[in-house]
Amino acid sequence: MKKILLLCASVLVIGAGFLLWHHMQPEHYGRAFKGARPASIAQIVSRQLDGDVQVEGKIVRQCPVSGCWFYIEDGKGLKFKVDFGPVLPKLPQKIGRTAIVEGSLIRTAEEPTLAGAAVEFK
Repeated sequence: MKKILLLCASVLVIGAGFLLWHHMQPEHYGRAFKGARPASIAQIVSRQLDGDVQVEGKIVRQCPVSGCWFYIEDGKGLKFKVDFGPVLPKLPQKIGRTAIVEGSLIRTAEEPTLAGAAVEFK
């Protein structure tokens, strides 16, 4: 009986460890990162950059239907929209998680937007 309980406990510990390890691995969607120049959210919001960039931030709002767009912020209140609609029409809900995003900046009158091509959720 002790051997069975020990075996069950071992399986539970190993399974929990695997689930924790799997949960800690980053999730990647879209094409592979191409090494676009790193940018800060402040640079994007202040419209200092053009072209392809890579940026990291916390997801604070996301499309409730399919997750195809979200807003990321830098922790200081600066945020902007990332749109994956044409490339990835469905993404998992990740509000509160950190995302590394790569794509092309789109300049509109309202706000800067990043046309996302790749994202990794931490």
